[in-house]
Amino acid sequence: MFLKRLSSVLLMLLITTIAACLLYPWVQQAVAAWTDWDYPPARVFRRIWMLAVFAGLLIGRKPLGLLSPARAGFSFNKTALPNLGVGLAAVFLFLFGLSCFYLLIGAWNIPETLPIEKLRKRFFEGLLRGILVSGLEEYIFRGLIFFSLCRSWPWKRSAVITSLIFASLHFLEGRGHEAIANPTAWSAGFQICGMLVSNMAHEFTFFPDAVGLFIVGMALCHAAHRTGSLWYGAALHGGWVWYFSFRSSLLFNAQTVDALWIGGSRLFNGVIPMLGMLLIFPATQWMAHKGILRETPRQNSE
Repeated sequence: MFLKRLSSVLLMLLITTIAACLLYPWVQQAVAAWTDWDYPPARVFRRIWMLAVFAGLLIGRKPLGLLSPARAGFSFNKTALPNLGVGLAAVFLFLFGLSCFYLLIGAWNIPETLPIEKLRKRFFEGLLRGILVSGLEEYIFRGLIFFSLCRSWPWKRSAVITSLIFASLHFLEGRGHEAIANPTAWSAGFQICGMLVSNMAHEFTFFPDAVGLFIVGMALCHAAHRTGSLWYGAALHGGWVWYFSFRSSLLFNAQTVDALWIGGSRLFNGVIPMLGMLLIFPATQWMAHKGILRETPRQNSE
């Protein structure tokens, strides 16, 4: 049974990857023609690939042994909005406190002139990106994968496996994308896909990047486990993505503290934010115990 499921997963990944490569030129043309987003080709491809994998997981749900979408954690019930609100409040307090601390120690500075128009644009772009990225990634990693694994394994083991996958896929980076002469050619998607895979080993950094991503993944799995749904974790995830879509326009790195301590462009790859993220575990536990976070009973059978 295990080998059969593994073969099904590998076949699904192969098909969805080929589909993403073929779709890429069309989407790249649409992005260039209809938006002013300056996303590099590799980022556009990663979004297409994730959407293709998401579709593959849904279509191949039964042979892969995954939970149905209705049971994957995004059911809209009486616990959804309260947990979403708690998650947004929690991530706001965390990031606000961390930003104030960085300003206090001189690691970040506020520009003399705030680019209001740019901030407004980044604000709404970040809001859209936060909703899409967190919704998609939480649905795939914590909903379809983590909750499915929890049917057969203890939640901690399931969380470790899910978080290892979650962390690994974030190293599909596009270094060298500028070498593609024509990003809208029919073969461009295959070229970028090859670059992403070949660059995984080059981009991989165990500490602090991989460790930070693993902590993020474990915190989000713990959030899903304690609430029985994805709303609280999606708020934490989406709020983080939204904030860093416009943070660089509001606060900039003063280059006075090494990035190893405060983190780079992603922030989680720093010692201080990683230590702060560890506080999310007891905070989630406490809020669930006090009833601030509401639990949604999950059905473990199809």
